[in-house]
Amino acid sequence: MTIRYTDGDYLESGVSHYKQGDYERAIADLTKAIEINPRNGVAYIARGKSYAGNGDKSGAIIGFIETIDKDPNHIIDLSLACFNRGFAYEEKGDWDRAIADFSQAIEIEALNAEAHFCRGTLYLNKGDYDRAITDFKETMYLLERGHDAKAIHAKAIDGLISAEAKRRGKDRAIDDAIKSARLGNKSSQDFLRAEGYNW
Repeated sequence: MTIRYTDGDYLESGVSHYKQGDYERAIADLTKAIEINPRNGVAYIARGKSYAGNGDKSGAIIGFIETIDKDPNHIIDLSLACFNRGFAYEEKGDWDRAIADFSQAIEIEALNAEAHFCRGTLYLNKGDYDRAITDFKETMYLLERGHDAKAIHAKAIDGLISAEAKRRGKDRAIDDAIKSARLGNKSSQDFLRAEGYNW
C-alpha cells in the first residue's frame, strides 16, 4: 500500500520546518504542496516567507506574486501576499514598490494595522511626514479597537513622535511622547528623560 500525501500534508510539514528555521526543507515541502494543488494560496505565502527567511528576497517576491496570480479571489491570502511582498521589497530597499504593496494590502483589508504601520514607517523614512502621521494614527486607532497584533502599538507611537517632531517641531512631539510614556512606552520614557521632562 502506497501512502499518498496531500497538499495539506506538505503544507503542514513545510510550515513546521519554517517555524524551526529549516528553510530549505520548508521550501521543498511547500513546493510539493503547490505541485499537488497550484491554487493553494497559503502554500505560496509560506514558501515566499521561507525564501525570505533563507535570505532570498527575490525568490520571496516571486512567491508572493505567484500567490496573487494563482489565488486572486481569496481575500485574506491576497492581502497577506501583498503585505509580505511589500515587506520583501522594503528589505531590498525598493520603498516605492513596498509602499504600493502595503497600500494594496490596506485596500483589500482596511483593518490591517501592521500594513498601516509599515507604510507609515516608509513614509517617515522618505520624509513624507503628513502621510506617516496619518498611517501611525490609523495604526493606533485600529490597535486600540482590538484589530491586529498589539505588539506594534508602541512602535507606532514612536513613529508618530518621530514624524511629529520632524513635521511640526519638538513641542508637539513632546506632547505625544508624554501620552505614550504614561501608557508605559519605554522608548518614550527614555526620550523624555533625555530631554529633561517628567510625565
